[in-house]
Amino acid sequence: QLVKEASHSPEEIEQQLQDTKTSMQEANRALRETKALLMDVTTDVSRHEENAAFIQSKLAKQTDAKQQHSRQVFSKFPEAKQICEIIGQHRSEFRKPVLGPVANLVTPKPGTESQHAAFLEQHVPTHLWKGFVVETKEDQDLLYRLVREEREIPINIFVVDRVEENFPRPFSERRWKTLKDNFGLEGYLDQFFDAPPSVFQALRTQAKIHAVVVGGMKTQKAVDSDGLLDILPQRDEPVNGKKLQNIVLCSHSQNE
Repeated sequence: QLVKEASHSPEEIEQQLQDTKTSMQEANRALRETKALLMDVTTDVSRHEENAAFIQSKLAKQTDAKQQHSRQVFSKFPEAKQICEIIGQHRSEFRKPVLGPVANLVTPKPGTESQHAAFLEQHVPTHLWKGFVVETKEDQDLLYRLVREEREIPINIFVVDRVEENFPRPFSERRWKTLKDNFGLEGYLDQFFDAPPSVFQALRTQAKIHAVVVGGMKTQKAVDSDGLLDILPQRDEPVNGKKLQNIVLCSHSQNE
């Protein structure tokens, strides 16, 4: 039996070979693109993992710092820890959040130096530092009854029923710029810290931290040599005929 084999012309064989090469080139190109995409994805995953690890590490450090700060506060004001436990047990009975102690809720902003924290601690009176902040008279009465009347634990309660966004500064913006440029003033004490709005309100109302002027080495030199303490109390414009105002200045003579 004879088998008739199909024959292909040289042109057809050449075309088939070219088509095969083209297909292989396209397959190789697709493979390279897939590998490149996979490498990009791997790089992105690695970058995200590094970012996640960095954030977790940062959060862990912040948590450790907050826990250490809380331990220091409760060690200094042991009754505050008892009060926090009482608040936790009766939290559902309060109309609004109860915050405190104040010292536990104030945190320095990034870049704030240790001297600024020392200024704040020295300026804020102890009764406010270990106090608690409520938003309603009803919560004040409830907290006082639970803590002072039922358990005979001393407590300082501050009612903040509204938060004011603007507080009057001792100096106009123009004069403040001049004082900063000439005497190295760094800012007002409240600008170096963060706290819940109602806590900040209590600090500004009770301790006037928004009006405390903070300076550095240049400021201290001006105090010692240039009579800055005579310059600062001078008002931009007289108020009720008074040309002078009370100014609290905190400054340090060296970086420690």
